[in-house]
Amino acid sequence: MFWRKTLIYKETIIVALIIAYLSLIKEPIIRLPENVAFADKWEHLLAYIVLGAVLVVDLWRAKVGIKCLWIVGLLVPILYGGVLEILQGAFCYPRTASWMDWMADSIGTIVGVSIVAGIWTWKH
Repeated sequence: MFWRKTLIYKETIIVALIIAYLSLIKEPIIRLPENVAFADKWEHLLAYIVLGAVLVVDLWRAKVGIKCLWIVGLLVPILYGGVLEILQGAFCYPRTASWMDWMADSIGTIVGVSIVAGIWTWKH
């Protein structure tokens, strides 16, 4: 039963694992060009737009209520981003934890969840 429910969220789990890997490795392997202003923040923003959007799709497939969809869709990725920043600062030298990275994660989550949940509520 547990594994069947977990499989509903397989896309979210895959995206979350990719984000964790890229966040916790010593040197990121995927980077925007250096001439892009605030490239690191854009990377965080885009990653969490995807995570928030995919989570909402998975929650929708799990048939959760709209209130739960918004609450879980926003809280889980924002908390996840915070935990990854703490882990990065504690265990991934020379990488450091950054409040601004977490803010970019949070804004990305809000954008991704708002787009997908907004479309979903508009259609239903």
